[in-house]
Amino acid sequence: MALIPNPVAMRGRILRCWLVAYRAPAASVQARLPAGLEAIEHRGWGFYHWVVCEIGALRPAFLPPLFGITYRHAALRILCRARLATGGMQSGLYFLHSTCQAPPGMATAGNLLTDFRFHAAPIRMASRGTATRLEIGGPCPASWTLDPAAPLRDRDQSPFRSVEEAIRCLKYPPHALCPGKADTLRVLSIRRDESHWLSAPVGVLDASCPEMDAAEASLEMAFEVAPIDYEWGRAQRLPLAQI
Repeated sequence: MALIPNPVAMRGRILRCWLVAYRAPAASVQARLPAGLEAIEHRGWGFYHWVVCEIGALRPAFLPPLFGITYRHAALRILCRARLATGGMQSGLYFLHSTCQAPPGMATAGNLLTDFRFHAAPIRMASRGTATRLEIGGPCPASWTLDPAAPLRDRDQSPFRSVEEAIRCLKYPPHALCPGKADTLRVLSIRRDESHWLSAPVGVLDASCPEMDAAEASLEMAFEVAPIDYEWGRAQRLPLAQI
């Protein structure tokens, strides 16, 4: 848990980004969430979301891009929600862990200031023709070869009735959620121009993810996201409902 959660708003630009969604029985996904969070279900399934991206000009929001850094970030998240004391619901993502290929000390700083659970390891992105090979090193390895020119996966086992339904349901709210002390929820919201959010399904030529194998999770769908400016706001604390 972060000691000083998100004290300063940060800005950057997503230069390259891919999302890979897996499905697993909702009960097994729920078992990996802390108290206060509920897995979002669709016809009995819960969802893991991998992101692999390169972020440019990351810096405190009050500084110009010249002072930013470029680094690579990969993370495994769970699509979830929380019941608030106000009676409403807050949806978002819970970060199980993150990997960063970044300047020395960034993973340590990230763990002091965020709930993203960083460790440092190589993240490789290699393109050949229309395909891109993604490889995450370290203690949570994974790899995929994604190709927008390749056919999408067979959907016979999918809980979604169409590609359009899958796209709609798998688009996650841009909030990172983490239960805090005294029945509170820490919410880190991302600000972006939704009119510039463009993602397209891509074919998966191969995939290797021991963590998803151990979770008995099946690959659902992958997407490539167009470059977009992001701002990570300061963390807010919201009261959780008493259950």
